Amino acid sequence: MLSNIFRYAKLTGYITANPVADVRIDRKKVDQSEKIEEKFLEPNELKAVIDKLNGRSRSKRYGNMLEFISLTGLRFGELVALKYEDYDGKSVSITKTLDYHYSNLKPTLTSPKNSYSIRNVSLPDRAIELIETVILENNLRKSTGPYVDEGYIFTTMYGTPIFIGNVNKSLRLVKKSLKLEKKLSTHTFRHTHVSQLAELNLPIKSIMARVGHNSPNTTLKIYTHVTKKMETELINQLNKKINGN
Repeated sequence: MLSNIFRYAKLTGYITANPVADVRIDRKKVDQSEKIEEKFLEPNELKAVIDKLNGRSRSKRYGNMLEFISLTGLRFGELVALKYEDYDGKSVSITKTLDYHYSNLKPTLTSPKNSYSIRNVSLPDRAIELIETVILENNLRKSTGPYVDEGYIFTTMYGTPIFIGNVNKSLRLVKKSLKLEKKLSTHTFRHTHVSQLAELNLPIKSIMARVGHNSPNTTLKIYTHVTKKMETELINQLNKKINGN
């Protein structure tokens, strides 16, 4: 960013040379010690985080959104891009994503991340309950206060799309409050959904199709970890039965 600023200054004649033109920043190395289980939440952790968000009126909508992601595997941009016509009462149609431009903080609808991201996602009962609650709240706000209806479902109290930075800021506060050792961001809840599907022992391809993945990297890592954990638990239970415990 700094280099671009100096480059522009040179082009417009404010300076004669870009002082950082030869500066190179090495790519951040991936921490190999990071454990895959730190990428998703266990059921008790998920409940604690959602309860914490729901406990405050200002972050309750965030709690609804993140629980919805944990039940569907949507990306945050896909979630906030959802409009009423994308919901048919049983599933949501993912055909777009909503991106923010940090220069003016105005959201822009764009195409999904890749062709695999275009999909229909069936909703479990709890997800339907959540989205119906949000729609009901939006209708109430339209009739009682200043609310600009642009057709989006998951909005602020004024009808505008919710900015991911605000959600992650609330999550940092929750993480600190709960003394949670794991990384906590909106993407954590997407990974949590993958872990839930892995526990159901669903084929990896069906999981990838549901969450819109074209690369199996993270999905496969979570899937392998969870299924190994299940296998260990199976052996433990079998040993208990054999030993008469």
